[in-house]
Amino acid sequence: MEETTEQEQGGSWATIIGVVLMAIFIIGAFSIFHMRQERDLSQDAVGIARNFIRNSPVVDQNLGAVRTVQATSESSGGAEDSPIYALDFNVSGAKAAGIVKVSVAYARDQWQVQSGDLDLNGKSYNLR
Repeated sequence: MEETTEQEQGGSWATIIGVVLMAIFIIGAFSIFHMRQERDLSQDAVGIARNFIRNSPVVDQNLGAVRTVQATSESSGGAEDSPIYALDFNVSGAKAAGIVKVSVAYARDQWQVQSGDLDLNGKSYNLR
């Protein structure tokens, strides 16, 4: 019968603890990277939607020159590599203020506006 020494037992515990700590570190680093990437995509989606609103002739015609575009809500869906964001904005212009709903999707390494609608005094205007 072989007896293990205290040094061998201590070494195996140290190895187990080291492996567990390394796994925790790797999982944590991956999670932080993924959250940061998702946040960056979300910010890009909001920026694309804001530009779409500011350059919309329908918004300009009904609200006047755009003064403010403030995001009020955001929901996401789609696959991880092709997210879709549904965004709501309070938009005020020189003549009026309304709510604009924009859907943007990430495909082929770029954002694309899928749809946009202006809600003004109970009436809806398609921005496409």
